[in-house]
This record gives sequence, structure tokens and C-alpha cells, in this order.
Amino acid sequence: MKKLILIAAMTTAAAAAPAIAQDATDHAGHAMGAQAAEAPAAPATATPAPAMAQITDAEVDSYAAAMVDIQKIDADAAMAAEEKQTQMVATVSEQGLTPQRFNEITTQVQSDPELQQRVQLAMSELMAPAG
Repeated sequence: MKKLILIAAMTTAAAAAPAIAQDATDHAGHAMGAQAAEAPAAPATATPAPAMAQITDAEVDSYAAAMVDIQKIDADAAMAAEEKQTQMVATVSEQGLTPQRFNEITTQVQSDPELQQRVQLAMSELMAPAG
């Protein structure tokens, strides 16, 4: 089950990464709007839920590198879906992230515009031609 969740998150994130570069706030706004519609508003005096662990610059770099590789894997039409999943999981591990941490970062990227910008910048630096 964990593998399926990881793959779904990676595929969603890989598909969303170009959109993040185009309009990061649009995707986060839709996700937040859907959540707000389903959950009643919290009282103003409520204690906020604990935030996810702070994401370090090293984790952003690892996540961005994994995302760049995942996009390449996802775009490979010659590769079977099961093989893509296996390669995506391996890529996350090779970049020094556990599947659980990768999923946590993916969730936070979808709702944190500042983190989206950090990931976008790191990905663009990796995809920029050398020279």
C-alpha cells in the first residue's frame, strides 16, 4: 500500500511540477479550497495543528533532483508502468529520501507557496544547460 501511495504522489507531483513553474498558487488554491469546503471552519481561538518538520535546503535539493528524474521516467513511453514505478521508488532512495519523507515534502509543496518556489528554483537549476 505504501508503494502505491508513493507512486501516486510521485506521479501527481511529476505531472504538477511544470504547472508549479507556470502558476504555483493556482494549484495550491484549488487544493486548499476543496479542503475548506469539506471541513468546517476552526474557531479563531483553536490551537493550530503542528506543522510538518521544517524542510532543509538539502532536502529541497534532493527532492528537486528526484522530481527531475521522475519526470524523465514518467515521460519514457517505452517503459512499462510497473517498471516506471520501480524506477521512481529507486530514484527517491538514490536522492537520499525515504518514500515517507518524499510524500511529506510533496504534501507540503502543494500547500506552501514559499516551498514551491524553493523546489522550482532547485529544479530549474538542475535542468539548466551547463555552461
